[in-house]
Amino acid sequence: MLFGSIVGQIDEPGIHILLFRLGWRALFVNWIGRRYVLDMKMDQEYLRSQTVNSEEGAPMGIGIWYEMYISNSVSYIFKNSDPRGSLAANVGNSTVRSLSNMPLDKMMSDRHSMSQVVRLEVVGETLREISQDPEGTEAMFDILELTRIMKANIPIEYVPARQDMLDQLLVSH
Repeated sequence: MLFGSIVGQIDEPGIHILLFRLGWRALFVNWIGRRYVLDMKMDQEYLRSQTVNSEEGAPMGIGIWYEMYISNSVSYIFKNSDPRGSLAANVGNSTVRSLSNMPLDKMMSDRHSMSQVVRLEVVGETLREISQDPEGTEAMFDILELTRIMKANIPIEYVPARQDMLDQLLVSH
C-alpha cells in the first residue's frame, strides 16, 4: 500500500523485482508505504464442544473440523476485522442450527448424514445442487483433493489394491 491505496499484489512465491512490478512507486513502498504478508496455505480448524440438543432434549457436544483458505486477499485484509473468528462463528451457528432436534440415535451413529446436513448449510447453493448426486459429490471432492496435492507438489506412491503390503515391500527391495 502506498498513500492509502493498493499499488500491487504478489500472489506467487519466488523472487520478484518490485521496480518491474510497481514502477516508480517501488522506490517509496518500503519507506512510507505498508506491506501485508499473508499465509495463503489451506488451514484447518477444530471447533470442540458445540452444544446441540437432540430431538429428545439431550445436550450433545459436537466437534467440527473445517478447512479454510484465503480466496481474496484484499477482502481478507480490509473488509473483515476478524475473518477467522467470523468463519468460526458461521460454521458453529450453522452446525447448531442444522443439527438441533436430530434424533439422538442418529446423532450417535450416523456421522456421514450429519456432515452432509452441515455441508449443505455452510457451503452454499452450488454445493447444495452438487450434493444432490452422491457420485457427483464424491467426484468433486476427489478432484479438489487431487488438485491441492498437485499444486503442493506432494509425492504420491501408488499401492496396488488387493495385494499384501509386505509382499510389495519385499519385491521392491
